[in-house]
Amino acid sequence: MERAKAGQRLGEVITAAGYNRIVSATEAVEDMQRSGQMPKGNPGAAFIKVKNTTSENLSRFAAVAIDGPVFTPHSSEASGTKKSQFWTNPLLKAVDIEANETKKIAILVEPIARNGVGSAVLSGVTAAVVSKPSSGSNLTTVKTVAGGLELSSCGGISVIWYDASGFGQVAAILDLGSVFNAASFSNYDKTKQQALTHSGTPDDGCLSWVDIDDCT
Repeated sequence: MERAKAGQRLGEVITAAGYNRIVSATEAVEDMQRSGQMPKGNPGAAFIKVKNTTSENLSRFAAVAIDGPVFTPHSSEASGTKKSQFWTNPLLKAVDIEANETKKIAILVEPIARNGVGSAVLSGVTAAVVSKPSSGSNLTTVKTVAGGLELSSCGGISVIWYDASGFGQVAAILDLGSVFNAASFSNYDKTKQQALTHSGTPDDGCLSWVDIDDCT
């Protein structure tokens, strides 16, 4: 196709064949977006598609909690959406992080407007923006606080590096694969002091939380 010259009418430049090529290219890009293809780069990370169901626009590198799928097999079929959508391209809800969050944490790899859809890293090594406490040392992990992640010495996500010279919100590199999800073990209660121990015989491989007051 030839490029248009300044002041030239499009009808003098775009032929039917050229217009069809534009349409085909546009459809190809839209198909790629719908197929759930993830951004290139960082091959050690697992990418997912999320819908921003928070009350505000979210920026790149923001941390969110994952709260289940937007569509289930039943709802997809009932709403007229292709039944295969749940199986071929699951879409998960991104929600605000709460203090002592028990949901899976993800980091956005692109800005996502409220109610918009975009990509996030669910596991693996990724850059992120975290808050830095005014005091503390040996900050080797991050913990969940209301609205995001904070550097800590006793959190659940390992920190590979963070901007030690920065203040407030700082850049960091996290290993999301190291997340310890306390709620995945039975009897977890974040309001109590608990210890993790064998739920049955020592060799059954199962763990459960017990209240420290009940320990003897």
